[in-house]
Amino acid sequence: MTKDFSNIEVDRVSAQIAEATQDRPLKKPRKSYTKEEARPYQEALQTSGRKGAGLPRINLAFTASNHEYITVVSRVLGISMTEFINRIITQHREEHGELYKSAMELRELLDSPGEEHKE
Repeated sequence: MTKDFSNIEVDRVSAQIAEATQDRPLKKPRKSYTKEEARPYQEALQTSGRKGAGLPRINLAFTASNHEYITVVSRVLGISMTEFINRIITQHREEHGELYKSAMELRELLDSPGEEHKE
């Protein structure tokens, strides 16, 4: 079955499209956020539509069972998978703060120029 579009008034349709797009209000330019201004939005995971407030991203692969767990539990809690994973990491960071602190001190020591690094 072939569709017949010969009876469509192209000029009338084109005029309606032109009229509809002509009267569209212009969008206000989005505000650019400084790092300091963006910080509260980043911590609350509310950066959508905030120019300059994007969050660091990681592409992660999960086992099927972990992916299912994240999906199901985040839905049960009524939060996004991102928020669920961030909560788990925050809890781990609070429980193992000394480990992180020691690792950062070691990193600074290795990154700092000093006598022991001269060749």
